[in-house]
Amino acid sequence: MERWGSYCKKDNGRSDGVIVAFDTMTLEISTIACFQAIVFLKEIENF
Repeated sequence: MERWGSYCKKDNGRSDGVIVAFDTMTLEISTIACFQAIVFLKEIENF
């Protein structure tokens, strides 16, 4: 399934989003989802 779509992961506990996508629509969706996840994680870290 990974070769189809995309995923957003945290490396070593950091909030750096890594996006892997092979389809433009999937890329758009995953970019938004990954960005939201990064913002959410950074907000948590600030508390």
